[in-house]
Amino acid sequence: MIENKTSSVVIAASAVIGTSGKPGYLHGITCMHAGAAAISLAQVYDGTDATGTEKWRIGTPNTATASKSVSKLNIYCPSGIYVALSNAIVTIEYSACV
Repeated sequence: MIENKTSSVVIAASAVIGTSGKPGYLHGITCMHAGAAAISLAQVYDGTDATGTEKWRIGTPNTATASKSVSKLNIYCPSGIYVALSNAIVTIEYSACV
């Protein structure tokens, strides 16, 4: 059961989203380029770190205004949501589960 309504968070470094180790749904993600690398990349994992199962990835090219958004994903992560970032600033929309 979903614990509360959709929440939103902006991150600029890899992080656990919601409560560590608790199930959740990833509803949407916006990835914006940050840094000097060739691309920016955000990878979503089921778990509390980047050793979990990769569930989704999104990237942008190396341009100052590059961004990509995806909504209505509803990706279930039973072991928690972890997002690993490389040269990206990301907005995450998610719901926690009980």
